Amino acid sequence: MANILKEDDYDILKKVVEAHPNSGVSLDELVYVYGKESSFGKNLKRKGSNYHGSFQFGKDAIKTLNNAGFSFTLDDAKTDLSKSAHAYINMTVINNKQFDNFKGQYGISDHELSSYSSSTKNYLMHQQGPNGLAAILKTISQGITEESPQGSYGTTRMAIYDVETGKSGPISRKGSL
Repeated sequence: MANILKEDDYDILKKVVEAHPNSGVSLDELVYVYGKESSFGKNLKRKGSNYHGSFQFGKDAIKTLNNAGFSFTLDDAKTDLSKSAHAYINMTVINNKQFDNFKGQYGISDHELSSYSSSTKNYLMHQQGPNGLAAILKTISQGITEESPQGSYGTTRMAIYDVETGKSGPISRKGSL
């Protein structure tokens, strides 16, 4: 059965985007993330996951949102599409501010980001956090060298697996990507 966005859900997402005209989040992005994260509301709790709802929020993100003044609960994440969409947009604004700090820390230039759409950047930050995205971009920009066959950042190295053995974790052999 195909996952199809319901018209009522589309209308909710449209109203949420309209309420945040300066967020940088488009209706297309919000619809895309809703589809990716919960199959348009059909999969609100993934088995074995600690993330819930239409946009798959975890406890740390909920705490961050509340610390920033946006009242949001785990129950909201599980049951309220409108509030979850508002939370996604608010979290995107928070992530972008934090990412600006990490860009400087990791030496990432705006030029290095020019080939990525804001929607791609926002979704990766939703998935990996602003620090995680900065680490990934740093690894991409530095590439793989003989001295550092895993790339430049420990967390990113942990996400790589050895295609020859199928084992996860740090890779110690050259060329094992």
